[in-house]
Amino acid sequence: MHCGFRRFCSSGAVGVAAGVLALRSRRASFALPPEPKACFGVVADVQYADVDDAWNFRRTQKRRYRGALEALKLAVEDWKKGPPLLFIADLGDIIDQQCEANNDSERALQLVLDAWQDAPAHVVHLMGNHELYNFNREEAKTLIPNIFPWYRRLQLVPGWRFLILDAYDLNVIEKGGGPAVEEGIAYISEHNPNDLRAPRGTIDMSAGLSGLQKRFVPMGGGIKPEQLQWLREELEDAAASGDRAVVLTHLPVRPEATVAPALLWNYDDILQVFRDFAGVVPLVLAGHYHEGGYAWDPESLTHHATWITSKPLEACTGSTLAALAALTISIFKKHIYPFCLTCKVTLPSPLNAPEDKPTAHGLVELWDDKIVIRGHGIVPSRDLSLVPPCKL
Repeated sequence: MHCGFRRFCSSGAVGVAAGVLALRSRRASFALPPEPKACFGVVADVQYADVDDAWNFRRTQKRRYRGALEALKLAVEDWKKGPPLLFIADLGDIIDQQCEANNDSERALQLVLDAWQDAPAHVVHLMGNHELYNFNREEAKTLIPNIFPWYRRLQLVPGWRFLILDAYDLNVIEKGGGPAVEEGIAYISEHNPNDLRAPRGTIDMSAGLSGLQKRFVPMGGGIKPEQLQWLREELEDAAASGDRAVVLTHLPVRPEATVAPALLWNYDDILQVFRDFAGVVPLVLAGHYHEGGYAWDPESLTHHATWITSKPLEACTGSTLAALAALTISIFKKHIYPFCLTCKVTLPSPLNAPEDKPTAHGLVELWDDKIVIRGHGIVPSRDLSLVPPCKL
């Protein structure tokens, strides 16, 4: 009896051991799905004002000024339900210029800041033209949290850095004027023959301008040499460290990702810096152009495509296709749409969100081999593959 019990225990032990091994093997085969290294939220051009809906200047879109606040609240609730976020980027234009005209700037700003109150992560605000219509720099610095320093670096996760640009380093619109505005007037008066001191909306500031020269209008801005040098040094350091950099800016820096009047004045200086460090900046996120855009820079092997179009490759003609032909056939087939060394993405505005689907925000996932933009509402989703420079 004792021996039988011993044999039972022995065989039972073997069975238990075999079962444990089988369970471990089964667990290994059911490994958890991979996760991104980090995520952050993004929204652009909330541009709230307590005014009735109205058409934009070209009468192509109806702007829901009060509805933009609801769109922001829905975005915050959506982010709260999602994965942990490093931060949330507000790409500028937090309230509309009409708030200043109605002497309502501070009240309107507070309503928007209240909507941000429950955000599940640190909110980083950028300077846009509508901030400067409503406030001077000192006021904006005091009233809008996390908008200063105007340009800066965030390093929140290994291997990635976030570079925030001040697209209005040079401008002609800051409330109250002053030396900065005089410097901006001196800069664009070399490109724009109109009376740049005329009250806003009283004359056509684009009269006599054509093509990309139309970017030299008062609602635009530029970057001074000091900030440009800072950007170069940041990318040089990132390249030496093996980091990638995501650039956040209110004004787009690639013509195909926007329209000329919404383009950074000295966008070509910025693009040259990116090209000097090709592959270090896989993503540029911009606002300002409310319809949204996406484009590819052939000189730095960079894709661009409009976010809201159903035909993102229509722009791939002429010199763009010639540049693509320089790639190997295998890379062309694999990466004609998602491949990016530097992707410029312009976000649609919550002002444009329809009443039946009033959302316009996104979530950006950073992976080792790709960036995934998960859009909500009128913001489309995109998968953007990353190819290190050494693999080209």
